[in-house]
Amino acid sequence: MTAPQTTISVRYNPVLAWAFLVLGALNLVLGLWLLALGSPTFSLLLGVLFVVLGVLYQRRPHFVYVPRTQTIEVIAPIGTRRLYSPERGGALTADGARIYRTGVDGGRKRVPVYRYMSNRSDWDSVTAALA
Repeated sequence: MTAPQTTISVRYNPVLAWAFLVLGALNLVLGLWLLALGSPTFSLLLGVLFVVLGVLYQRRPHFVYVPRTQTIEVIAPIGTRRLYSPERGGALTADGARIYRTGVDGGRKRVPVYRYMSNRSDWDSVTAALA
């Protein structure tokens, strides 16, 4: 018998990461071309920003779910972390492409994690653990 998983790490959607990398590379090429023509450009800075975001989206998790405590730790690409857990007597629930904190009175608050930004298999693991 296998021990239950202590945390479930949800990675970013790889399509999103690659889109940022491609967009960043295009902006870098455009910025270098405009710089060679003697025109000041904002594309170089934008290209570097998109490439950095693309690399961070490939390397860092989007959020981490801890089944034992029913806590979601959202990790922003720049490194800030926020914890979301249900109210006393409440629960975390998944409904389609969103995760909610459900209170004892039935009220729901959205947790700022999105299906389209998450790796599909990782998202499915979290929703299965929430069920």
